[in-house]
Amino acid sequence: MAGRRFGLGITLGTAVAVLLAASPARGQEPTDEQMETARVHFERGVELVGEEKWEEALPEFTASVEAMPTAPGLLNVGLCQRRLGRNLDAQHTFERFMSEFGSTADDVDRRDAQTQLDELRGVLGRLAVTVDEPGAELRVDDRAAGVAPLAGPVFVEPGEHTVVARLEGRDPVSRTVTVTAGQEAAVALELAAGTVAVVPPPDLPPDDGGGAADDGGVAPVWFWTAVGITGAAAIAWGITGGLALKADSDYSADPNRTEAMRDDGQALALGADICGALTGAAAAATLVLAFFVDWDDEAPDSGAAVTGFTAGPVADGLGLGVVGRF
Repeated sequence: MAGRRFGLGITLGTAVAVLLAASPARGQEPTDEQMETARVHFERGVELVGEEKWEEALPEFTASVEAMPTAPGLLNVGLCQRRLGRNLDAQHTFERFMSEFGSTADDVDRRDAQTQLDELRGVLGRLAVTVDEPGAELRVDDRAAGVAPLAGPVFVEPGEHTVVARLEGRDPVSRTVTVTAGQEAAVALELAAGTVAVVPPPDLPPDDGGGAADDGGVAPVWFWTAVGITGAAAIAWGITGGLALKADSDYSADPNRTEAMRDDGQALALGADICGALTGAAAAATLVLAFFVDWDDEAPDSGAAVTGFTAGPVADGLGLGVVGRF
């Protein structure tokens, strides 16, 4: 698997000489600086290969090819990838070698690359992907695989893979398949018709019965609710105020008055103060709200929402609560 460039008989000087004698890819004229950069990285890669440091040699050969693409440099990139188990990357590298240097490389290099490709066909799996709509973009494991219809199968590592087809105006479709080494799995995808979401016009929001009126005003139901709250608070204020005054009078006139009687009177007085504050706040809010009401809306009927306060006696005095009806 090591290939001729990694043979035991090749010396560092020979390898560098081969690189310098090699022709770059067609249509490219490297500068002296690029050639020197390619030579330095190639020389370092050969040294690392001699020490069997494949992980470190690969980036050196890659840098050499990036500086000046040559057949020896590209071949050695693929051989390093094979030694590291990166078979799919190696196949792409050898295919590039055949595309760029297949007609200019020496016979031995060309045979080495073709041998590697033949071996990889037995190591990798293949996906024969078909789509019912031409022009669909295909991806395998989130990696671009081309546009339907494909010219040939997609090579993948053995195992489970997800194939996705996308086409504008259609819902994407995917399928997960498992492929074994040297085998081909057929994947047929059918793109479903796209769906269009129905969105209500922006000027016609859903009516929940308690929002603003169509012309921007506040619905009357909120004004009448505020009136109800103000009235209920006022009634609670009057009741608690009266009870507080009576408790204070009873406390002053009772020769057997106790601290408990005094505490009850103080609690009623505090409740009256709270109810008074609520009445004032509710009245102010109702007054302000009146200026924003859309009076063209109907007044609330018997089924409208009503909110307010209730007051009722409890064991130690008066209890307050909020009541609502919808």
